[in-house]
Amino acid sequence: MLALDGLRDRGGAAARAERTMGGRGGLANDCRALGRVPPDTAPCQGEVGAREGFSQSGTHPETLRAARCVVEVSALRRSKRAPRSGSGTDMAHLRNDRTVGGSTRGGCGIDWRREEIVPLWIPITVAAALFQNIRTTMQQKIRGLLSVDGANFVRYAYGAPLSLLALALLVLLTDRTVPLLSPRFVALVAIAGVAQIVATSLMIHAFALRNYAVGTVYSKTEILFVALFATFIAAEPLGALAWFGILVCLAGVAILSVRGNLRDVRSVLADLAHKGALYGLLSGVFFAIAAGTIREASKVLPDGDFLIRGITVLALMNTIQVVLMGAWLWYRDRPQLAKAAHTWRSSAWVGLFSVLGSACWALAMALENAALVRAVGQIELVFTFIASRLVLKERPSLGEWLGSLLLIGGVVLILIGR
Repeated sequence: MLALDGLRDRGGAAARAERTMGGRGGLANDCRALGRVPPDTAPCQGEVGAREGFSQSGTHPETLRAARCVVEVSALRRSKRAPRSGSGTDMAHLRNDRTVGGSTRGGCGIDWRREEIVPLWIPITVAAALFQNIRTTMQQKIRGLLSVDGANFVRYAYGAPLSLLALALLVLLTDRTVPLLSPRFVALVAIAGVAQIVATSLMIHAFALRNYAVGTVYSKTEILFVALFATFIAAEPLGALAWFGILVCLAGVAILSVRGNLRDVRSVLADLAHKGALYGLLSGVFFAIAAGTIREASKVLPDGDFLIRGITVLALMNTIQVVLMGAWLWYRDRPQLAKAAHTWRSSAWVGLFSVLGSACWALAMALENAALVRAVGQIELVFTFIASRLVLKERPSLGEWLGSLLLIGGVVLILIGR
């Protein structure tokens, strides 16, 4: 009896919603304009159950769908986000295709989309820059124990198992599945992994041949190369304001890398013919190749939201990198493999923050143009500037303040112009 009473109550509520749909001045039209009540949508399991449960009350499952729509459109009207007119043109601005991972709620053909105040890729990119800054700092601490290649190897050796674990947990704890890995996807990820290894080695060589400022400035030309890659290869062109923002970012990078000394900026830029500058430029090129191919690899995957695509890219790339770097050290400097194992207490932290940073980069690039992601990621230098002020108690110069403001201003211009 209680079950039958519950069915009658729910049937009565649905019937009232059905009557409301007919007499509320265009609410039904508003729902259809929003795409909430597709006329030819196949029923989901919930609707099949509703069809069976409400057959006694005579309420059609489509009425239940409409009832939910009444509540939503009414709420939109009260918040003045929806106009009174029920035309599809008036309601079109409420649609937002940039959902997180393109997912919807409800699963019954109802599009529960939301507008983002701040695009998700921006905080993810800022987190990536922060993790990368921490990883670089910790990696420098183990440089006294390991060679350049050894310190680079622990980043992948301790990061790869963590990325594979993250992928396994994502599959086991959610309803996600690993996407089909096509040969093209594997090739793109392999190119990205090799390019990242080469870029890091070239940047370290640039530091050794010249100085930190030259290596930093010319390696950060990566932003320009990624933008060119996105425009001419990936068919993701940038606007004029975004290009201008990239140039402003580069100016900020140049000033910060020489600790605000404007005379040193001129000398760095005038030293293009030096071997260190050449290595720095090549480093920027390979970093750009890595970023561009990571973005393309995430787009190649046939299905899955941005989370499973990004973690899949990361897990495969780190696995390829640890195999390649391990083989290289086995051939060139075998004792470094033993040292990497003996320093596991310090190296494991490098691997952890490395995989956190790489995961955020991969996720951000699965959501947005790689050029925009890498440009916003230059905020890492501002973190370095803040750390030197708060941790090392160094007093920043006027030039360093100027460089930070230029870098932040360039990021803002990029976001406005995107």
